[in-house]
Amino acid sequence: MPQEKKSRTNTPKRNSNHFVQLIAILIIFSAAAVYLYTNVATYGDISPPSAPRVGFVEKATPISYGYNSHSGFYAFGQNFFYFYTRDGISYRNLQGEVIWEDSFDMELPEANGCGNHVAIGEIKGNQVRVYGPNGLLYSKNFDSPVASFTVNRLGALCVGLINNTEYITHVFDEKGNAIQQRNHVDANIFPITAALADNSGQLALSLLDINGVRLQTNLIFVHLNRVKSMEITDGIWGGLKKENQIIGSLRFTGNNSLMAISDLELSNYTLTDEDTVIEGEKVELNNEVKNFGYMDNKGLAIVLGHELSGKTGETENLVKFYDAQLHPTGSFQSPKNLTYLSSNPHGAIVGNSTSYFALNTKGSLLWEYNSGKELKDLFFLNNTDTILEVGFTEARILKREKLKDSPSETEVQPDAELEATPPTSDPSSNFVDETSVEFISPDPTIAPAQTESQTDIETELAPEPTPEG
Repeated sequence: MPQEKKSRTNTPKRNSNHFVQLIAILIIFSAAAVYLYTNVATYGDISPPSAPRVGFVEKATPISYGYNSHSGFYAFGQNFFYFYTRDGISYRNLQGEVIWEDSFDMELPEANGCGNHVAIGEIKGNQVRVYGPNGLLYSKNFDSPVASFTVNRLGALCVGLINNTEYITHVFDEKGNAIQQRNHVDANIFPITAALADNSGQLALSLLDINGVRLQTNLIFVHLNRVKSMEITDGIWGGLKKENQIIGSLRFTGNNSLMAISDLELSNYTLTDEDTVIEGEKVELNNEVKNFGYMDNKGLAIVLGHELSGKTGETENLVKFYDAQLHPTGSFQSPKNLTYLSSNPHGAIVGNSTSYFALNTKGSLLWEYNSGKELKDLFFLNNTDTILEVGFTEARILKREKLKDSPSETEVQPDAELEATPPTSDPSSNFVDETSVEFISPDPTIAPAQTESQTDIETELAPEPTPEG
């Protein structure tokens, strides 16, 4: 019995200790709940966000010009760029400062550039001027209207002229000396486009032949070296025929390597020292090509449009990348309709007048840019984080960088660098929307105008001919 009494007197004491411990635990959990509510509910984490904010910041005084000045820019991926209007041209650095300038008078100037050289001319005009980093190299005037012109990376020039029904091709070296003149007098054969090799030793010409039941393209190769040219009739040493297709663009990606774009295929050719043509990779096109651009000697970027009749194509607005030998290097499926493409050695920028995607040479997404206003052009400058934003009355040099100050008009949402992705046709494999970069324009008042963009494959040189006779 004494043992039972001892047991009864100790039992309430143990229950009291448990009650005190329970109260202490509840107090601790209450304090933790208050802390979590005031922090997690506010910041979504235990501590305030510390991720850097990324934005495009103006790095130079804007370049202003008139709405109807017919201005344009040629940016080639280095520390300088060309700016031209109907009154002249200037060469500028990344601060927008004028290095040199030159005056001319053209109603509708156009530019054709390769590397750090550019030719400025006017279709149906009578003058073409060639410029390099040090200024004007030479200027050429013609009696017949200019139909086309193209320049190589040394500054050599090929000009196509129209004289009634006769087409004439003039070729000049980098000092402006005449190398060759070709008169195309064959009935129903018209020059479409041309390209000069980097060393100015070869000329490739695309000639549209409509004499037969089906049209065909005659791709011919011409020696520009005086000794070799004299050894062969007209200097033509080789060529090939492409039935039922039009080669609308040619580009040398070196001294002997040539890329060709037609309405049905992409093709690559190697011109040997023994005067033979080696056909390389071919890419059949099952889609219309809406836009395309050469990445200097690094390759090509194209934007696919709708499926071609009778073919099974790929998804529209797919951007495909190829190296100089036409090996696929990557792709990007745009979630938006694309009407614009610019390219240089850093990659390509694609978009639709207000929304743009920056892609590297393998098609990987670098950033997304929403301008808040219609633009004429958007170019990479010396790297993929420095761009030239071209509006209708103003151009700005912007650099993408981390922002330390409080949010401002040029600030964007935090983002992360995206890793390169292999070639793919999966629309979601290399587009990550939550890492997009948005730019809010500080000047949304500029009046919108019709967007200037590249369209389907068009002839670079002569306009579409009207057969006679």
